[in-house]
Formats: sequence, structure tokens, C-alpha cells
Amino acid sequence: MTESASASASTYASTTDWPGLATRLRAAESAVLMAHRKPDGDAIGSLAAAWHLLAPIIPQREVWIVGPADQALLDLVPEVPIIHVDGGPPTALDPDVVLVLDTGAWSQLEPFEPWLRGRHDRVLGIDHHARGDDVAAHRVVQASAASTTRMLLDLADELGTPLSRELAEPLFLGLATDTGWFRHSNADADAFRAAARLLEAGVRKDRLYQLVEETHRPTRLTIAARALSSLRFVRRGEVAIQCLAPADFEQTGSGPEDTVGLVNMPMIVGDVRVSIMATEREPGVTKLSFRGKPGQGPWVDADVNEVAGLYGGGGHRFAAGARVDGTLDETLVRLAADLEARPSLRAPEASSAG
Repeated sequence: MTESASASASTYASTTDWPGLATRLRAAESAVLMAHRKPDGDAIGSLAAAWHLLAPIIPQREVWIVGPADQALLDLVPEVPIIHVDGGPPTALDPDVVLVLDTGAWSQLEPFEPWLRGRHDRVLGIDHHARGDDVAAHRVVQASAASTTRMLLDLADELGTPLSRELAEPLFLGLATDTGWFRHSNADADAFRAAARLLEAGVRKDRLYQLVEETHRPTRLTIAARALSSLRFVRRGEVAIQCLAPADFEQTGSGPEDTVGLVNMPMIVGDVRVSIMATEREPGVTKLSFRGKPGQGPWVDADVNEVAGLYGGGGHRFAAGARVDGTLDETLVRLAADLEARPSLRAPEASSAG
């Protein structure tokens, strides 16, 4: 792990609380809302929820997103005027506050880094990831929260905002997608209590599930077939690795939105404790997605957040990612060496027994 990554892991924590954050928001008249590159359900849900949540107190608001976003997610929030950003800041707005949601990592905010650094004391952060940088001077970080939208529910309570369906649905979107529709280990009692509140506010969960999970293009299946054809198991079957090269996207007509969730497919195999997807779509840059399983029986927890930290990335204990400067082949060679150096995921008694 690099020195900067280690420092981020040890110092990334809350610098304020909900009352402190609410006070700064109430004092603002303009705001820019942003999330991480290639926003997922939690990021889009957080941006949309914050847009509605702040409407009564901040009259001028802009939402900026970077990188491709699943059109199905965007279609769920058509009322939110999202600005797609290719380079630096897209408007001349110099906001009173900048609200950074669902990330605290410079690597996921690259186009905005100089702009954000120049406004550091105005940057507010709400994040549930365990790793991050000093992006937001005033931030609430809760790694135990199931999603960033779950945290925004607390902010809504602090601001005294009633839970309308308009607000509850994007909050539920982030909570549901980040817990794998309540299948993952982060779907704890608190997450279910929050879900119950949102359902009582009128969330139509069946509609959300269909619009998010059952609207893929046929290319989703063709690129999934390519990924599975590359599948190999290493470390006595503990680790599954899939990869996608630029030619796979060119030949199938697929886009990055078609790869969402493909890293989870090998997790149905009992002995697989870690699944890794390595994707090179942008020449010379490889994206790594990691998934891990909690310890069961002869296995210990597969903490993929720690592994992602080796590549300057991060995320959660059982779901993390990183962007690596290097081709797919170069990254796979490095990955193989790093995996070989990792300890076994079998519990000590299981290892000795074997």
C-alpha cells in the first residue's frame, strides 16, 4: 500500500455531525451536488434525494455527474436536471457549498480536483466508504451505513423534512442497490428499518426493481458471455477472475453500462470467496472490481477493501474497486503476484486440517 493510501485509510473519518452539516446547508443559497465517476444506484439515488431534500432551503442547485451512467437509473429521476461533465466545471456557478456524495476519493473526482481544492472549506461530504481523502472539509463518514442514501435519511430527519414519495424513492434506490436488493451482509437490521420507513412513504419497490434490473439491452448477455468465457479460478478455487478487453466491447457493441454486476456471477460457486473483474475499455487504464464473502464455516472474511487499497482504490469490506494505470495484461500479471502473496482465506484450523 502506498503511503498516501495508508494515510487515507487511517484519517478518513467524520469532521462534523448532522447538526453541523445542517447548519451550513441552511446558510447556503447555492449548491453544486456531485458524486463519484460512473455513478451507480447509490450515487444517482443520493444526488436525486439531495436535490429534493435541499429544495426548501437552497434555491439554486446544480447536479454534476462524470462518466457514463446507466440510463435506467437516470430514467428514474427525470425531474432532476443533471449536467453531464466531460472536463472541468461545466458552468460559471461559484456555489456557497459543494455537496460530495458517496465518495471521498480524489481518484473518483479527477476532473474537479483543482476546482474543489480551491473551495475546500465550502465542500461538504456524506459518505459510507471506509477509505477516502481530505476532499470535504466538513464531512460525515459512516462506514457502517448500508448506503449513502441511508445516511441522507438521517439528514432529512435533522432538517425536519417529511418523507414524500418523491424523496423516498431515490433514497430506497440507493439502499436497495447497494445491499443487492437486501441480500448482502450490509443489509442489517438498521437497513431494514430504513426500508420499512421508505415503503410506508409510498415507495413502489416492484416498479423500482423492474426498471433497474430488468431493462438491460441484449448486449448485456453477449458481454456476460465474454466475461464468463474468460473465467479462471486461482488460489485453490478461492478467487475467481474475469476480464474484458477493448476488443470484447468492440465486437459485441457493448458499453460500460452492460457490465454492471457481472463481477457477482462467480460468487454462486461455493468455494469462491473473492471475485475480481478486470476491464480495460479506455486504453491503458484497467478498472478492477472486487467482491468478497463474509466468513462461513472453514472460511474467514474476504476483505476486498484491503486488496483494493493496494491499487489506490477502496470501497467496502466486501465490495470495492480501483482504477489502475496499465493495460489489462500488465494489470493481470501484477494482480496474480499480489494474490499469490496474500494469506489463505481458510480459517487456521481448516488450513491445518487440510
